[in-house]
Amino acid sequence: LTAQSYTLNKYSQESLSQLQVFATQIGGALLRAKTSEDLRHEHKELRKNQAQLLISQQLAHIGSWEYDAVKKLSQWSAELYQIFDIDPQEHIKMHHIMSRIHPDDAELFTQEMQANALIRTDYRIIIPNGDIRWIHEEVDIPEFKDGKPILLRGSAQDITKSKEAEERLAESDSLRELLLDIITHDLK
Repeated sequence: LTAQSYTLNKYSQESLSQLQVFATQIGGALLRAKTSEDLRHEHKELRKNQAQLLISQQLAHIGSWEYDAVKKLSQWSAELYQIFDIDPQEHIKMHHIMSRIHPDDAELFTQEMQANALIRTDYRIIIPNGDIRWIHEEVDIPEFKDGKPILLRGSAQDITKSKEAEERLAESDSLRELLLDIITHDLK
């Protein structure tokens, strides 16, 4: 309409100014509506991805964490609270973790947490009901300051079932070897 008015000289300069203001407002409203719709779509996709991540973590018995050494703040995923059997309402401190580490693995755990490199380790925890869980943990240290880690990120996976299967396999291998020794001895 504004373009036509310039070529046909149907509107006054004042009317054209008002038309331009209206056109700008309508264009802005359309842009905001599109942006708002885009944001709603992106938010919906984000919620879907978060739900998929939660399900994946639950199925794999794996949780993630991040520790800001400067602020001394930890963030844990919901599954990690489940693995360590800690109330999700609690703010995680090192004493929460250390109270769960099996006494035979505490020194190893402490040494590995003081390393300045990618860490992959297996250790045991004891949850409040007395059960022992095996944890496989991988730690990345993406940020350093003055040679000290200031940000640590990691994942911890409950590998208890696979460790128990390994132990049963080792026991059956030992039993098989014993039976073979007995049979071999008897045959000789």
